[in-house]
Amino acid sequence: SPRSQQTPRSMDTIKAEAIKLIQEGIPQTPQHFQQLTTGFLVAVRGLISATQNSKVMDRFKEFIKPYGLMTLGLYALLAVVSIFLWPVFVLFPGLLIQLLSLIPFWAYKTTKKSHPLVHQQLFMEELKNVDPKIAAEVEKGFTEKKSGSSWINDTIDDTKRSWHFTKYSLILTVFSAIPVIGTIISFVGQTALVANRMGWNIFELYTQDSKHMTYAQEKQWMKANKWIIVGFTLPFALVTAVPIVGPFIVGFAQASAAHLFVEHLYKTPVPKSQ
Repeated sequence: SPRSQQTPRSMDTIKAEAIKLIQEGIPQTPQHFQQLTTGFLVAVRGLISATQNSKVMDRFKEFIKPYGLMTLGLYALLAVVSIFLWPVFVLFPGLLIQLLSLIPFWAYKTTKKSHPLVHQQLFMEELKNVDPKIAAEVEKGFTEKKSGSSWINDTIDDTKRSWHFTKYSLILTVFSAIPVIGTIISFVGQTALVANRMGWNIFELYTQDSKHMTYAQEKQWMKANKWIIVGFTLPFALVTAVPIVGPFIVGFAQASAAHLFVEHLYKTPVPKSQ
């Protein structure tokens, strides 16, 4: 019957997407592993520097107010939803772990839309400390108007940016139904996805706000720097998965990113418009 044929096809699609997710999420060459290590080391150095920067700490206090309220609100919402949807969490145990790792991501995205200046200043204060000349160039781009920009085009680009993340998150939810191994796969996979997406979010200040890249340009730029960015964001993504306390490391990730940007990303050219 058409319905019985559709189900195998759907499973084949899920399997194909899962294989693609694994291939994209695992380093393939020694150079990839080297870039991961480099990104991790920059994250450590950047975090130490950012926490010692008094201006960053002042901006962090401004950041923590809206971000903290949003994060705690989402935790409260998850607690309420869990009361009514506990059978779903029993069937898909990895789903709860996924949601805990996604809360910092959602809180970050929401507060960046509502308080964009706070996010910019977190990054810029540390960037000025690392390289004032580059900081001035990036800051100049904030005031330049994006050519050909409209709310329709921006909405389409935002949808494209989020679909990749959402699609694989749903696939990982399906895998979480597999006892034990499924929960592990969903946790590891979701952490990798969050690390990847965190890189997109952190460097939106440069790719979108300063250089006004289209989605296609941003995708190429991120792909060229994928493994060093994931190496940088992965330790932050792991910490943010810790309920209540972990998510607040995100603000320092934003500030610390200035070091990775100056040392490894700034010279990556803006891809040509397609």
